[in-house]
Amino acid sequence: MTKFWVGGYGEDHPLSLVAIEDEKLVIKRSVAAVNPSFIAQAGSELLLVNEQFPDNGEIWKLDAITHQVLFKRNSLGSAPCHLLVQGKDLYISHYGGGNIMRWDVERLNLQAVFQQRGQGKHHERQASSHVHSTILTPDHQWLLAADLGTDEILMLSPEKLVLEKRFATKAGDGPRHMAWLDPQHLLVTNELSASLSLYLWLDRKLTLVDNIKVGTPLQDYPAEVSVVDGHIYLSIRGSDQLLQLVLMNGRLKRVATVATAGKFPRHFLVTQQYVLVANQLSDRLALFERKSETGEVGALLSTLTVPAPTVVVAVK
Repeated sequence: MTKFWVGGYGEDHPLSLVAIEDEKLVIKRSVAAVNPSFIAQAGSELLLVNEQFPDNGEIWKLDAITHQVLFKRNSLGSAPCHLLVQGKDLYISHYGGGNIMRWDVERLNLQAVFQQRGQGKHHERQASSHVHSTILTPDHQWLLAADLGTDEILMLSPEKLVLEKRFATKAGDGPRHMAWLDPQHLLVTNELSASLSLYLWLDRKLTLVDNIKVGTPLQDYPAEVSVVDGHIYLSIRGSDQLLQLVLMNGRLKRVATVATAGKFPRHFLVTQQYVLVANQLSDRLALFERKSETGEVGALLSTLTVPAPTVVVAVK
């Protein structure tokens, strides 16, 4: 039996502990929370955000076994949307507030803040900074942050969150989420230009080496990107597809496209045996088989109704 945490939007029980039993999705427990749109597990504890907008959101810390709420903190920013745990550090990205914060995991005390400002070419979507996610460099020496609002990837010191460099993406890209293909190549989803970019990370610099269109801008919205055993997976909201790609001769190449069995696939999780997709606008979690030898996403095995699912995290 394999278990997962599934979070989403709602004010009742949008946090669910889900298991795969005989290749079927089963809810084992529902936990009361408010808009837990992103989740991260730190040891025996579960961290989640209460994504409020335009007001400040909250950070919740739960015991992962008893589900008792241990701490609640004002996140000190609007629409917290992404969590990154590294050791004793918790990094929070605020989509509405345009800031990045480092908190200590143990007691959720604020340690450092970086406030981003600026705007982009799309007046409606990029009127201000919208920091959407962070990722550490492979050597953990730097923290990279994707700002959908300013078309930038920021490079900061992980401890004090001091800005070191700004890397501009193409105007109107709207960079959202990131994943390392290998220690020298960073993948970035571009929500507004409906594309996936590949950057070379060398000598503390990001250099664009490839960009592939994955849909129609402002109709299709790439969300999450994940890499498992060299296989690249990308969720696309709008066309509601999961795209599989590989790097071939230095360029990104499409391998296959699979319908996600729901609407607006915001987040997904890839394991050796399965792919789980959170279809936000159809209240549906979908389970697919996966062929580990080829990375191919196979048949739809099961679906489960859960409130506006936005994130899936494996139980550690």
